[in-house]
Amino acid sequence: MKTRTVLIMLTLFNVCQPAFAEIQINISVDWEGRSITANNLRAIEAFNQEFGKIPVLHFLNAAYFTKPDVNFAQVAREMRSALDANDVVGLHIHAWKSLMTSAGVEYRNTPNWNSGAESCDPDCGHGVPLTAYATEELQKVIRYSADTLVQQGFPRPIAFRAGGWMANLNVMQALAANKFRYDYSGLNRDVIRGSQPEIYRWTANLWSHITNLTQPYVIEAAANLIEVPNNGCLADYMPARKMIAVWEEYVRAWQANPRADYFISFGFHQETAAVYSSRVAEALRVIIAAAAQRHIPLSFVAYPK
Repeated sequence: MKTRTVLIMLTLFNVCQPAFAEIQINISVDWEGRSITANNLRAIEAFNQEFGKIPVLHFLNAAYFTKPDVNFAQVAREMRSALDANDVVGLHIHAWKSLMTSAGVEYRNTPNWNSGAESCDPDCGHGVPLTAYATEELQKVIRYSADTLVQQGFPRPIAFRAGGWMANLNVMQALAANKFRYDYSGLNRDVIRGSQPEIYRWTANLWSHITNLTQPYVIEAAANLIEVPNNGCLADYMPARKMIAVWEEYVRAWQANPRADYFISFGFHQETAAVYSSRVAEALRVIIAAAAQRHIPLSFVAYPK
């Protein structure tokens, strides 16, 4: 009954689009490129069963297809099993050695935000920021990654999120050269201050201007690529109560200016979905019920309207 109630409310929000402004919520899933396991796929399936009308933006990673002795058909089948009919495909890249070398780019093992020695058996490079690479190298790996997803039957992505939110102008210009329209790498750094101190420090020159309320904006130096901040962060670092608190910030902003649209981005990781997707589900139940009770216009979108 709970699932049915949620779906009915979502149907009302999607069909009865208000003539005035609304709060838009994006839900995303980052696929790290490390591994795909049954328990995480089951968690995503459970999320889809409850919130199937929400278009989830899955940032897929081509590195699953560059691991040693990979079974391409099995990996593609597993990835596809997590996608609901309303979902959208984006691209996620961590600088895995297998991916970089497959794309014809020389792998770098430093800098690395993962402390300690990293074994390359079977793969390494998760913690190496994309900012360590030149624009031309990034163009290659982005093109290779997008082409690989298309070859495995997925739509060509137009949205991107960098591993560790590490996207500088080199990354943006490489995305623009590959005809991407959106980057979702912006981050409210305060959320990860304690849990990811290296990323927090390294993103100081990238995203220090991003807050919970920062809205999508145009990057003119990258062919007008649209930056879509991950202003609600990811569930690994954000308990449900903090997601709800971000939502309440937006409610107050909308009440002060109901003619303006507002966009919130929440998400979780495929590799930890069994642990953290429930945080997003808990927050969504509260948000959907509150919006209906308080007559707050709400929609769920993959891209900003």
